[in-house]
Amino acid sequence: MLEIAAKILKIAEEGERKTHIVYMANLNHRYLKDLLDKLEEKGLIINGEHENEVKTTDKGLKFIQYYSNLQYFFDDE
Repeated sequence: MLEIAAKILKIAEEGERKTHIVYMANLNHRYLKDLLDKLEEKGLIINGEHENEVKTTDKGLKFIQYYSNLQYFFDDE
């Protein structure tokens, strides 16, 4: 789930429509809704300026950075 969450946050960095996230992350709408609800609860995303748009928060950007650092650490072996 962390990998998918990081992918969603990366896609939504500048704000992105939910339908586009579904296609880019290869998810179905129902699963995406559940994940977006969890990410919003944690303060990692917010609703964007347009309808059906989400945007990654500063906290979400930090998550992406930490996740990328961990990936690098484990991929290095």
